Amino acid sequence: MSAKTAYVVMIGQYPTAAASSLEAAQADGLASEQQYLKEGTETRWTEHRPGKEWRLMSRDESRRRFSWTERWVSAVPTVEGGAT
Repeated sequence: MSAKTAYVVMIGQYPTAAASSLEAAQADGLASEQQYLKEGTETRWTEHRPGKEWRLMSRDESRRRFSWTERWVSAVPTVEGGAT
């Protein structure tokens, strides 16, 4: 058996999608959040817990600081393989 990592897209405490790569999970999370962001909103992902959790942040073009959105990605260990 080998351990791998899956990336789960969350909104608040609820999972919305899973992906095999961090980039795919972040793209899905951003695409889902875009419908709620007004034009001109800047976004970025920050690594909240290194290697374990990434948070989507946004700010209006007139603001200095970024704010957390409800979207985040969690790294979840998985096990592959089976009994021989």
